[in-house]
Amino acid sequence: MKLFTVLKGFTLFVMTIAVAGCKSDFNIDVYSSDLFLNENVDTPAQMMVEIPTCSSRSEYEGRVLALFDAGSKAKIVGCEEQGMNSMLVVSIAAEIATENSSRDIILFRENADNVEQEGQTFEVRGLKPLISPNFLARVNSLMQENMQSLSYEKITIQFSLNNDERENVLITSSNLWVNGNPYQRFYRQELQRREKIELTFSNVMSDLVIRGEQPLAVYVYRKID
Repeated sequence: MKLFTVLKGFTLFVMTIAVAGCKSDFNIDVYSSDLFLNENVDTPAQMMVEIPTCSSRSEYEGRVLALFDAGSKAKIVGCEEQGMNSMLVVSIAAEIATENSSRDIILFRENADNVEQEGQTFEVRGLKPLISPNFLARVNSLMQENMQSLSYEKITIQFSLNNDERENVLITSSNLWVNGNPYQRFYRQELQRREKIELTFSNVMSDLVIRGEQPLAVYVYRKID
């Protein structure tokens, strides 16, 4: 009986370490029109957390959900097998904000100067991702319990950028993958109306984000009538 108790406790300990040291992917939906507003707006996002196996997802759901603030409205929506990895999928409400936000995942707007191109004038907005310090503190606390540390190498940040404007917009970013293709400089590339692109950022972006630096991830240009 004692041996069973010890083995059970050891198993739970190993499972906790597996969650605490896992890979996490953040995929945030961004709609171009939201960048040109002033008020804070919700935007859907997903966090994918690596666990040992989807067949035992119930063992981890509670601990993962406990990391989020109530405002994020976190819900477990599935589990996906990606090659050798099992990823628990969490739906959350991120927020696009101009100045202040208390969400776990935040995209701050940056107003830039208007630009001229081919005789047309564009207003420009940037997006700066931030993972809330309170959220990071909860994650770090969980990891430190098991002698782990948060690493940028285990975090991937991706935007699904949708053009919901009436006309085409221009996109500028650097050192990223666009629809899976690498770019050192992605400069004023046209995104057609109603089209979407996937922007996946490098480890440098992930490192800056978890340091709270609010790095500039992308600029969106909208033509002024």
